[in-house]
Amino acid sequence: PSDTGVADLLETENHMKYLNGYDDGTFRPENNMTRAEAAQMFYNLLLDKNVSGNSVFYDVSRDAWYYDAVTALANMGIINGKGSGMFDPDGEITRAEFTAIAMRFTDIEVDSAESFADVPPQHWAAEDIADAAALGWISGSGDGNFSPDTAITRGAVVKIVNNMLGRKADTEYV
Repeated sequence: PSDTGVADLLETENHMKYLNGYDDGTFRPENNMTRAEAAQMFYNLLLDKNVSGNSVFYDVSRDAWYYDAVTALANMGIINGKGSGMFDPDGEITRAEFTAIAMRFTDIEVDSAESFADVPPQHWAAEDIADAAALGWISGSGDGNFSPDTAITRGAVVKIVNNMLGRKADTEYV
């Protein structure tokens, strides 16, 4: 994480919880992640949560549980809306959108080539996807594809974020 600059913005030293489960005690790794959940997850990892500014999205109310997360990350230039002043907090985030957000935490130039058969060079997130693959953050589906425009699952998010943070399984504990 220090080599990619991620450690400058995100907690990489302390192994803290960054993603919560649901009220019924489940984690639901197969569920698709929402845009609000993704924002809150990255906000939980921020080293400095004191980011000034107001929400730039009309569909993010001040009393929403994700308000601080969306506002901070938007003001940092980490997350973007869907256009017309909308964030779409309850919408599912795609694999490409999540990867692009993850790449905004790095401050290095990655020398990467095309990485997946289903991500053409003209795809809006092609460079971010290729760079994330070169960094070892993403691996695709094993058949040479990434499925950039499909929703990302909570389980896939954890894998990507753990790769970003340099987290590995504690084999002694397991």
